Amino acid sequence: MKKNTPFILLIVLSAIGSARIFWQPSKVPETALAGNVSRSEAASPASQGMAQEKNGIEITITSITQSDDTTILRLVLDNHRLDLTQDAIYDQATLNGKPSRSHAFLSNASGGHHAEAEIMFEKTVSGSFLIAPETGTEFVFDNLW
Repeated sequence: MKKNTPFILLIVLSAIGSARIFWQPSKVPETALAGNVSRSEAASPASQGMAQEKNGIEITITSITQSDDTTILRLVLDNHRLDLTQDAIYDQATLNGKPSRSHAFLSNASGGHHAEAEIMFEKTVSGSFLIAPETGTEFVFDNLW
């Protein structure tokens, strides 16, 4: 038994180390935000968990944050047929009819079928968000606040 103790201890420590590495929540560096925007973490409670699904595509607004002159929408997009990391999807998105300023991908799976992104807009506190991942499929989120 004493001969195996170092090996057992090594296995246990390896398992703990692996768990800490792989189960740690992802942290997005502030520089990942387009324009390196300083942001307020006060997300609108009404916006938490807003989700829609159309044609096999699901889009969820997970948070809305504000800075001095910017509104940032954090989205999770999922499907099994389209590449959701195409820049045109985010460049053509609008908030109150105004185009996005920029966007940043926080994560994406191989093939772009699952993506998390932040889209930056001119600051606003009301209105509708529109995004169209493919021709003929538009998602409109009204009353975000």
